[in-house]
Amino acid sequence: MDIFGYFIKVLASQRRYGDEAERMTSTIILRASRTQTEDQSIIRIPRNNSSKSRPFRALMLCVCVVLVGVCLLSGCKQQQEQVFKTDVAINVTGQFVRDVGSDKYAVLTFDLTNLDLKLYSGQTLLKAGDLVYVRLIEIDDFARVLSFSTIKPDRGIFVKGRVAFVYTNSVQLSYDFDTILIPKTTSADPKNIAALQVQITSSGDVTAKSLKYRIEKPI
Repeated sequence: MDIFGYFIKVLASQRRYGDEAERMTSTIILRASRTQTEDQSIIRIPRNNSSKSRPFRALMLCVCVVLVGVCLLSGCKQQQEQVFKTDVAINVTGQFVRDVGSDKYAVLTFDLTNLDLKLYSGQTLLKAGDLVYVRLIEIDDFARVLSFSTIKPDRGIFVKGRVAFVYTNSVQLSYDFDTILIPKTTSADPKNIAALQVQITSSGDVTAKSLKYRIEKPI
C-alpha cells in the first residue's frame, strides 16, 4: 500500500507540473502575441506619419534644389564677367603732379573727363555725385566715347564714373583711376604723359597698368 500510494503521488505531482508547464507555455505564447501586436501597432504609427510627411519632404527638396540652382547661376554669371577683359589705352589731355611724402602722384584728365551732354542717353537729370556708365569703342588701341548713361549697359566696353560738375552743355566726370602713382624709377617728365594703359572687365572695373609718355623731340 505504501508503494502504491507513492506511485499515485508521483503521478499526481507530474500531472500538476505538466499543468503548470502548460499554463506557463500558454502565458508565454499570449504575452508573445500581445508583444507582437503592440510591436505591429508601434510600427504602423511611424509609417502613417512618414506617409503624411512625404509632401513636406518633397517641398523641402524642391526648395533646396532651387536654392542650389540660383547659387550656381550667380556664380557662373560672376565668373563670366571676370573672364571678359579688354586692354586699351585712354588718351590723357592734362595732368599735374601732387607730392604725398616721398611719393609722387599724377592727377590725370582724359578725353573721357569732359563730355558733351549730347552723348547722354539717360532719361533723368544729372547731378553731382551720380554714378554713370561711359560706353567706349576701341579705335587704333585707344578708347573713344560712344555715349554715357545712368543705366548699366548689358554688353560692350564701358567704365564707371562719377558726375563732378554739370554745365549747360557738358558734364565733368571723375574716375577711380585718374590718380596714378608715378614709379620712383621713372625718369620721364610727368608733363609728357600721353596715355594710360588700362584693363577693363565686362563689369566696368578698371585696373591701371602703365603710363605712356610722349617722346621729347630734341631742339
